[in-house]
Amino acid sequence: MKIIAVSQRIDYLPDRNETRDSLDQNIVSLLKQCGIQVIPIPNCMESELYDYLNKLPIEGIILSGGNELGEYVNRDKTEEIMISFAYRRKLPLLAICRGMQMLASLNGSRLIEIDNHVNKKHEIKGLYNATVSSFHNYSIDKIPEGFDLIASTKDGSIEGIRHKKLNWEGWMWHPERENPYNNIFIQGITKIFK
Repeated sequence: MKIIAVSQRIDYLPDRNETRDSLDQNIVSLLKQCGIQVIPIPNCMESELYDYLNKLPIEGIILSGGNELGEYVNRDKTEEIMISFAYRRKLPLLAICRGMQMLASLNGSRLIEIDNHVNKKHEIKGLYNATVSSFHNYSIDKIPEGFDLIASTKDGSIEGIRHKKLNWEGWMWHPERENPYNNIFIQGITKIFK
């Protein structure tokens, strides 16, 4: 099995005054079907995270969905470090939903508000032709520098990007929220982390 580091969302529980990192169990289940063993990465190690990642037998990076950019600065910083780590080590990377927004923002795109993409199913066309589950309030205004468009919607929203040189993809949809998991995305994930 491939060993992949996965970023986590942050959930604040006011009744307990606790801030927790969490990962949807469905993403772990989906990745297991793709031959991937998950190492969840905490959002509280910014100063030592690069060294921590260096000590792990990581073969790739996944930036998971959840939270808005800027909502939790430590998550933003964690994912910036994970992207930098993947870049320096030339590791494959998949950025899902918020992860794609982070990847695009760091490469020259701006976030724009979008309607009808929260808890909705819609068609995407391009490298991936499928009905997908969306849960995002924002899209990106343009294809980021160094990337190509690989999927879009009828309304023209950018739904998927691929790096021109690195084995990196960004998907605005949530492949883990399909039941059963779509074989197109199992194949796509497997190909990224081959």
